Amino acid sequence: FSVSVRNGKKLSEDKSANDFAAGFRILRGGYMGFACTNERGLLGELPSMSENNFFPSEVWGWDIPSNHYGKPVNCDIYDKKTAALDGGLLRDVLLDMEKRANAADSRIKNTLSSSISAGCAKTALANSGGLFREAEKSYVSASLFLVAESGGEVAIGGGWSSSCYFDDLKIGEVVNEAVDDAVSQFGGVGLPSADMTVLLPPHAACEILEIISPWFCGDEFIEKRIPRAW
Repeated sequence: FSVSVRNGKKLSEDKSANDFAAGFRILRGGYMGFACTNERGLLGELPSMSENNFFPSEVWGWDIPSNHYGKPVNCDIYDKKTAALDGGLLRDVLLDMEKRANAADSRIKNTLSSSISAGCAKTALANSGGLFREAEKSYVSASLFLVAESGGEVAIGGGWSSSCYFDDLKIGEVVNEAVDDAVSQFGGVGLPSADMTVLLPPHAACEILEIISPWFCGDEFIEKRIPRAW
């Protein structure tokens, strides 16, 4: 369930109950193949699709755990309240976030976006060794992006929080982070190019990691798209 508002007005409200994903991994003769799909009708084709993607597996050290492989860990990651959230409650929370942001600093002029996404998912795992595991989880995230103005300068700042439990969302911290991120950019100056040590706030570090994150994916490695330095 996803809801977005801007300056007191609803931007969007979407609900989906049809998200689906399945993956199939096969080991044969020292090779491994993998395929995945988001379409239920293609489940029967995953084995042949996996065979088309065979590559040597010895460097990966894969094995096939049996049904006796370890004891399942009980992770408390499913929240009935989060799974039952409705659009009305989420809109009220978002409108309150906007009001608190506007009251926090007079330089906050507009909301670029204020949104909450929530849902639940069920995951199942099975293999030819008899292993079968399944689990449910819930998730909810809130974000706020603001537009601030001061002395002719305009800045955009944001805040974000996520949790398995709706009651654990740090709404106040989201508002404070968004306000501080926006107004802290005023009066910034440029620096000459140089090798230097820098301290990055979490969101800036995440943006850099987002750029290089594909390098850590198996398909990037297989197709030799990872920089040689890695």
